[in-house]
Amino acid sequence: MSVEIVLLQPPGWGVENPPLGLAMLKAYLQERGVSCRIMDLNIQLFHLRHVKYGDSWNLSYGYSLWNNREFVTGFFKEYQHEIEHFVWSVIQQRPGYIGLSVHGSSYLSAIAIADLLHRYAPSIPQIYGGPQMARGRPEWRQILTNRDDFVIFGEGEESLLEIVKGGAQVQGTATLAYDGGLRPQIKNLDELPFPDFRDFYLPLYNQQDFLPTYFSRGCLNHCAYCTESVYFPGFRCRNGERVFNEICHLMEAYPRVGTYRFHDSVSNGNIRELERLCDLLIENDVQIQFNLEGAVIRREMDARLYRKLKKAGCALIGYGLETPSKQLLANIGKTVSRDADIRKVVTDGVKSGITIGLNFMFGLPGETDADSMQQIELIKKIPWYRRHRVIINPALTLCAISPGCRAHDEPEKYGIDLEKGEYLWESRDKANTFEIRRFRFNRFVAEATALGYRNLFDVNIFPGVDGGSGQRADLSSYPVDRDGLRSAIRDERVSSLLSRYMHLIEARYEPYAPFSWHPSRLKKWLKYTVQKIRGQDKLYPAVILALKELEDRMDTL
Repeated sequence: MSVEIVLLQPPGWGVENPPLGLAMLKAYLQERGVSCRIMDLNIQLFHLRHVKYGDSWNLSYGYSLWNNREFVTGFFKEYQHEIEHFVWSVIQQRPGYIGLSVHGSSYLSAIAIADLLHRYAPSIPQIYGGPQMARGRPEWRQILTNRDDFVIFGEGEESLLEIVKGGAQVQGTATLAYDGGLRPQIKNLDELPFPDFRDFYLPLYNQQDFLPTYFSRGCLNHCAYCTESVYFPGFRCRNGERVFNEICHLMEAYPRVGTYRFHDSVSNGNIRELERLCDLLIENDVQIQFNLEGAVIRREMDARLYRKLKKAGCALIGYGLETPSKQLLANIGKTVSRDADIRKVVTDGVKSGITIGLNFMFGLPGETDADSMQQIELIKKIPWYRRHRVIINPALTLCAISPGCRAHDEPEKYGIDLEKGEYLWESRDKANTFEIRRFRFNRFVAEATALGYRNLFDVNIFPGVDGGSGQRADLSSYPVDRDGLRSAIRDERVSSLLSRYMHLIEARYEPYAPFSWHPSRLKKWLKYTVQKIRGQDKLYPAVILALKELEDRMDTL
């Protein structure tokens, strides 16, 4: 049975929850009669990883690893058979189109997968979308190598539907021969269907009792370093009743899910609708928890509102603070916080019992060392007995100036020199360089650690942007000779794979076989189990890949 389109999530993405964007696209297409399937290669490879790549999805340096071409090339070479098997499983769906979700951390992986798809199925057009395909970035021109492929700019629902329905020149898209520019955005987000997560097996994700949702698209601020206003110009918000109805729908569809993560850029952009959601949750005695993970510091976030949020089930609010310097906030365009008492907003939230996350950036255009010290002074002023409810999120890119943002388009206005690139840029007076930004990062993290704060990325020193080799595991206890090291890695890989495989089977079917079984008998039992679930379970692709790798390793025992 064929589908009209398969949507893919390449590796180099989060493993906590299924990707919200793909679930929203599937729901939109299926509501309009288009058959669609989502396939998440990222989560499959995460479960197949061995000790060499054990930490490659770790937040502290995963982003930079997947942006390293040498690392991605080596990873795809090592997992060549598994990835090719995945590609063939995509092709066997006989799709009319294949869509790839492309983010900064998955761009190189998306290119590698696209090359394989072009090699094995050159007649199937590919469609690329996502933040890295923003019209202001150069990557969309680089990824278009086939005359039948498309790039979608901005939000993808309407453009994707038109392409799948046979459109050759679609507004809001580009091909090698056509540039349709930007298209008008969807005016009413409340008209969009609820996301469809049915293609995802939730126990594969680290937070299997969490699901992502959203309140809005766009942002109220116009920060000089950010491309959000390029991807989603303006600010649009759903009403509280629509969000409430979606949560009720997801509760019925996924009764084991108890927490909902708002993944939009500004979850508290419309205070009236946020309060309406809280009122509905409280009035209907809905027992859930939710996190507002992309909020802005604003004066309306006071003790009264925090009490209502807490009563409704809010467990965490993540603020994109970046800096407490009011002058610097004004200079970079983060205007919503200008009349807020930042310290009071933070401490009122902590007093209410809600965990507060604070994002900090280092080396914003125009930042002085005095501005940087204000970050340290802020966290010092929070009483020690309340710090356990504050999570520090130091920006691992320090302050990247990405193509498409205002500072990148107008470097003279912000006094910066981009000759060394978006990460290594310098101020023209040399008062803000990569080394200075790294120093301020390390100084801040050291102070925060000494003060007892939790650190989201669990880093004590700046991990770097070059990605390194990817071999982050501690091998100090392994034999130093090459054969001994290879054997140790192999044994750990077999053990890890076997453990994960058994866990999956145990969770869904029957008690697993004793580890004392001889490998040949164990392999027979595994094959029997796989045959039993063949073709009728979302786990099948991941299980088959795990079994194949497991057999390859066991053959060497």
